[in-house]
Amino acid sequence: MRNPLSRFSLKIQIGSLVALAGLVLSTLLAVDLMEQSIADRANAIAARETIIGDQAGAVDRALLNARRHEKDFLLRGEAKYIAQHAESIRAARAALDGMTSAMVTDDVRHPQIDAVRKGLTTYVDAFRVLTERHILVGLTVNDGLTGALRKSVHEIESALKSHDDPPLAVAMLTIRRDEKDFFARLDPKYLDEMAQNYVDFEKALSVSAVPARDRPAILNLLADYRRDFTAAAEASLAMVGDGTVLASSYASVQPLIDALDDEALTAMKVAKERAHQADETAGRMMLSVMASGFAIMVVIGTLIARSIYGPITAMTGVMGELAGDNLSVTVPFTDRGDELGGMAKSVGHFKDQLIRVRQLEAAQEEQKRRAEADRLAAMRKLADTFEGSVGKVIETVTSAATELEAASGQMAGTATETSSQATTVASAAQQASTNVQTVASATEELASSIKEIAHQVERSQAVSHHAGDEAHTTTMQVQALSANVGKIGEIVKLINDIASQTNLLALNATIEAARAGEAGKGFAVVAGEVKDLANQTAKATSEIAGQIQAVQDSTRVAVHAIESISKVIAEMGEISSAVAAAVEQQTAATGEIARNVEQAAEGTQEVTRNIVSVEQAAKETGQAAEQIRESSGELSRQAEFLRHEVGQFLIQVRSEKKDMVLLHWDRDLEAGVTSIDRYHQEKFEHINEFYRQMMSEDGGKAAIALLSEIDRSIQGHFGEEEALMAKCGYGDGEAHRRSHKAFQERIRALRTGIETNHPEAVSQLFDYVSDWFPDHIRNEDMALALFLRDRKMAA
Repeated sequence: MRNPLSRFSLKIQIGSLVALAGLVLSTLLAVDLMEQSIADRANAIAARETIIGDQAGAVDRALLNARRHEKDFLLRGEAKYIAQHAESIRAARAALDGMTSAMVTDDVRHPQIDAVRKGLTTYVDAFRVLTERHILVGLTVNDGLTGALRKSVHEIESALKSHDDPPLAVAMLTIRRDEKDFFARLDPKYLDEMAQNYVDFEKALSVSAVPARDRPAILNLLADYRRDFTAAAEASLAMVGDGTVLASSYASVQPLIDALDDEALTAMKVAKERAHQADETAGRMMLSVMASGFAIMVVIGTLIARSIYGPITAMTGVMGELAGDNLSVTVPFTDRGDELGGMAKSVGHFKDQLIRVRQLEAAQEEQKRRAEADRLAAMRKLADTFEGSVGKVIETVTSAATELEAASGQMAGTATETSSQATTVASAAQQASTNVQTVASATEELASSIKEIAHQVERSQAVSHHAGDEAHTTTMQVQALSANVGKIGEIVKLINDIASQTNLLALNATIEAARAGEAGKGFAVVAGEVKDLANQTAKATSEIAGQIQAVQDSTRVAVHAIESISKVIAEMGEISSAVAAAVEQQTAATGEIARNVEQAAEGTQEVTRNIVSVEQAAKETGQAAEQIRESSGELSRQAEFLRHEVGQFLIQVRSEKKDMVLLHWDRDLEAGVTSIDRYHQEKFEHINEFYRQMMSEDGGKAAIALLSEIDRSIQGHFGEEEALMAKCGYGDGEAHRRSHKAFQERIRALRTGIETNHPEAVSQLFDYVSDWFPDHIRNEDMALALFLRDRKMAA
């Protein structure tokens, strides 16, 4: 059946295939752009939500700091915490502004942020009210209402001291006790007790020994004290309510911040999931387009190939028949309308011309046969005449030709022996040159390794010096810490002395209360509590002193250990300096060896070139002797058979392919694992074959073959090595795997260069594999082999 594409030209057929490929690529590009647009939008949303989430976290952290400053102010009563609280509030509001700027205009979370701002304002107002009231009460015992109350207490107590009246003093101590209880517990019940205490004090004053003229002054002082206490008590109770309002306002803001943070996190996850789904959808679409386009291209390509391959094969056969003088063969496909039809018509025209040429040759051959018959007859006559007249001359020429043939045979033998010996010498010189080149390469690699060792030793020396400096600094810091701890011990001793004095004072107070009898019972209770507190303080101080002593002992041990470390680091630095000097001397010696080996390599190459010249001259002499021998033999035959035609000498040029080797395998490269060593030997042979092809100027095919071999086997080889490292617990396995990964990435890059016909790609591939495999085996694989051998000996 005729191919439907045969009526179109090859340009149209191949162009349709290219157009289809362009359509597939355009579709793939459109799908990729669509996916990229969706992913960009989703990623932008994710980035925006990440900013919002970060700002929500910043708000949360700022409010936590504000809360901490609030607690610090309430506990310590220092004004600096008010400023720090305001700074945290400013940071929270700035973070809220950042959230607002990151959101789009129609974001539904704007009301939530407004609610946070409103709640934050409520919290700030509550904190301001609390701080103002706290300042009113007094940040210290000498400020505000507390200072006024303290002043009133001192005045009334001074007035009572001038009158030695124990019942009146007991009444005042009762008032002071209830005062302390109120401010300690802030319980309103103590206000009622204070009112009763005032009445009791007035009664005690009325029956006391205080002169009547002094009683109004004392009552006025009591009234001042009562006034100041009432104001301080009311303000303190109000602060309790302020604290409740402050806590509730903060509690109302925190859930809103948490909700904003959670919503931002959820939105970010949704956006990333959309981007991931867009990637997957685009991937499926691109796979479908590629599969469909590939199938259509295969079908069309098959039709085009069949449309071209069949006719070309048939015409190739026809032309082969015509070349074999089969002029009866029929030329097909002359009815096609494409270029192959035109080619078939040309072949048909060639057949017709060949038939006419054969007819002309037949006529000429007949004329030649007749002329040859006439010439042979004349030659027979001429030969008979010539033989009769010059027979003796022919015999003399025959004898001379025989002797010449013998001499030329001896000359050919000598030339052959010379050529053989020259070939042997050339092979030996070439082998010596190769060996010297190998030694030179190894010496260069040794010099490079020694330079690297020197560099590492210098780094080790620098690290040792740095570690010594750090150890010295640490020693000084620990010594300073020991001194500071000693000072803490002195402070603890001072606290212990104070506790002892307090205990003694409490004992004296107890004795005085016992002397006072019934009136001193209340004071005795207070003295007992003070004594218990002093005993607890002395006990706690003793425990702290014990802990400080333990810290001092540990600090001294640490100082001694760090000084020992400093000495060891200093010794390491001296050893590193000695090793660096030795490596520098070895580097100079290795460089000298490399220069000498290079000169030896140049000498062996010169010998090789001279021996090759001798070998070529010997071959030419042998060929000349052979020519003389054959000429003399032919001359002898011509002397006997003058009627024979002169023979033709055939010269054969023999070309020998040298067994060139770049990499030599030896037992020092064996890792001790049979499969790994076998693979390494195979790779050496593949690289040597690559080298021979490069010398024959056919490196492109060899590069493709080597890449195919690497693709086929390298993954399994690397997998075997990495599994072995994991099984035996090899410590440098990660660096070994990185070397494998770097090799695969470099091979992929070089393959791309070869596929794109980069002019330097083949030579770059040759340089890389011929360097990497030996270096990797000598360094990483030999380190693994040494580890395996040591592990086996240890087992």
